[in-house]
Amino acid sequence: MPVGVGSVLVLVAAAMLLLGVGQVRESRAYEAAPACPPGAPRSDACTTAVAGTVVGTDTEPSGRSQIQVLLVAEDVAEDGAEAVRRLPMDGQGGDRVYETARPGDAVTLTYWRGEIRAVSFGDLRQETHASPANDWRMPLALGLLLAPLGLCLLWSVWWQRQRQRHAAARRVVSWPVAVLTVVVVAVAVVAGVGAVACVIAPDLTAVLLVAAVATPPAVGLGGLFAWGLRRRGREARDRGDPGAPAGVRQPRRVVTDRFPAP
Repeated sequence: MPVGVGSVLVLVAAAMLLLGVGQVRESRAYEAAPACPPGAPRSDACTTAVAGTVVGTDTEPSGRSQIQVLLVAEDVAEDGAEAVRRLPMDGQGGDRVYETARPGDAVTLTYWRGEIRAVSFGDLRQETHASPANDWRMPLALGLLLAPLGLCLLWSVWWQRQRQRHAAARRVVSWPVAVLTVVVVAVAVVAGVGAVACVIAPDLTAVLLVAAVATPPAVGLGGLFAWGLRRRGREARDRGDPGAPAGVRQPRRVVTDRFPAP
């Protein structure tokens, strides 16, 4: 059962990480897109800035939370006709145009690939839900969270077998087993820290920086854990009980000499 659950978690984590990598590429393409020349038609290869006016604000239910919606009027024809656009705003990172702009304020709408991706108000800029700027956060966070859980389940099953094999042979845990333990523990810690960073860090660069900073302590923790396993295995071997699991103290056996009756 743990093997099946661990395998499923690892597969789901891999799918989430692949999805997150694709979203990262989309986000980078959006950030790297240049501004279209003034007067040029809208193109998927560049961003177009369009003037608009704030009409009001609204909210939309989303589960137990609320999505903030900015109502903006945009000039869509040469005769000055206006259309009110409902723009669900992204609440992750960035400036808070939704909370700052008031009805009648002039804003700038950024188009990319046919959709409004951001709203600017003065020096403030907030992404909309259509923006790919933060789409990488959730899949990468889930992937980094599920991957160590699956790996730890698979490692626990593998470790139980290794422990029984080493105990039966009255040998201490081998160095390859210890090294693999260090790797699993370090990956689990770094992935967990990275999952949290995906949610709270301002951008992907900050996430990578946090993961890099967490790597040395994670390796040290893995080394300490592997050292503890080898020490417990050595103690079990020294007790001379080949069938005793490492780290479990067995009761002493009392042997009484028996003499035949006269």
